[in-house]
Amino acid sequence: MKVDTSPSIAGRIEQAFATASQTTGTSFDYLLRTAERESSLNPGARASTSSAAGLFQFIESTWLETMKESGAEFGLGKYAAQIQRTRNGSYRVADADMRQEILSLRHDPKVSSYMAAAYTQKNAESLTSQLGRQPSAGELYIAHFLGARGAEKLITLAESAPNASAAAKFPKQASANRSIFYNSNGSARSASDVYAELVSKHQGAATTGEVMTASATNARFSEVFGLMGYTASDDAAARVHAGWSATQSASAFDSLFRTDGSAAEPVSSSGWSGFTAELTAQVARLEGVRGMFSAPSSAPAKPAAVAVSSDGKPLDLTAYLQVNGASKPKDLLPPA
Repeated sequence: MKVDTSPSIAGRIEQAFATASQTTGTSFDYLLRTAERESSLNPGARASTSSAAGLFQFIESTWLETMKESGAEFGLGKYAAQIQRTRNGSYRVADADMRQEILSLRHDPKVSSYMAAAYTQKNAESLTSQLGRQPSAGELYIAHFLGARGAEKLITLAESAPNASAAAKFPKQASANRSIFYNSNGSARSASDVYAELVSKHQGAATTGEVMTASATNARFSEVFGLMGYTASDDAAARVHAGWSATQSASAFDSLFRTDGSAAEPVSSSGWSGFTAELTAQVARLEGVRGMFSAPSSAPAKPAAVAVSSDGKPLDLTAYLQVNGASKPKDLLPPA
């Protein structure tokens, strides 16, 4: 059975990250790699051992904080206004229904991309101040994973005591993410090993200026589309590559963020309505197609996050985009 390709699935995914990149200045490539690693590009993903959900697997506390601080910038002021910061530094929403509505926005591709981009910029500023240098793309991913303070702690530990147990310093995170903090035989990984694991899939990102050529990208999309019944005329690959390479710069750090003042093209709400439903209908049960953006990795798999369709069957909205078929969304707890 052939899959309906109008409008293009790849085009819809590309649009989510391109819009956030153009609006906030955060690298398209960084957003793409982070979402692929966090959720296998599944907007409906939910973690099994924490509150993490959505494309970027935001836990509830981080989502509320980021929405409070940055939501108004993206036309989400009505939600930001409902979030209050308590005396102990946590964030709460008085109305239970409104709280759930705000948390549900993690499954909206456009909104979650905006929040991820804003969170990345905040982490970049924090790490630059804490480390006394500009962080790499991989180190910014550590900040997405552990929070800025947790990232600074791990980076410093990997430099000063590389053989120290990372699990001993991050017990809660290690419990929720055993494949990151422990070897297959159950032994704890060192700080340097955990650092290397976390930065590995962001190496060669747009920050280095080393991205796929258009022909290579198109060829890989064509291969995937062929397996799915797509026609060779689909031009989504070219558009994705254009967005992917749009932020290349001679400076590794500068290429993470656009500073050319490019205005974002507005995306209507109707363009996102039915996003998850349509993807579900088209690709939920397609399996075994992988390797669109980079070669498969032998990195340990993360605990599964599961989205469920109306018929009760598990969903994997974009399985064909997975870099590694074993890759799963992470389960994340707040930094220690």
